Amino acid sequence: MVQIPLTNNYIQNFTYTVPEVGKSVAFRLFFNTNSSNWYLDINYNQGQFILNGKRVDTSPNLLNDFRNILPFGIAIFGKEAIKPFRLASWILEDAQFFIGTPQELQEALD
Repeated sequence: MVQIPLTNNYIQNFTYTVPEVGKSVAFRLFFNTNSSNWYLDINYNQGQFILNGKRVDTSPNLLNDFRNILPFGIAIFGKEAIKPFRLASWILEDAQFFIGTPQELQEALD
């Protein structure tokens, strides 16, 4: 499981290569000031799987609904199980963003 270092920028783009399959994932994380929420766009394997506008909340696997499709998951761990609701949530470590296999994410809970 890998922690992704994030900043307090409104829009953050990053990529991750899934080691088990060697395919890349493009992420776009963005903050909506009107709703005080972070949202996530995902493009896996050059458009084979696209997810737009997924609200980011604390979760052991934010992508659990797609666990039979994707070889990775995203865990969002927050202080006191509070979702990241501020622009500075990541740098203040109110929340942390992890990518890992579904098995790694489950092991982190155990």
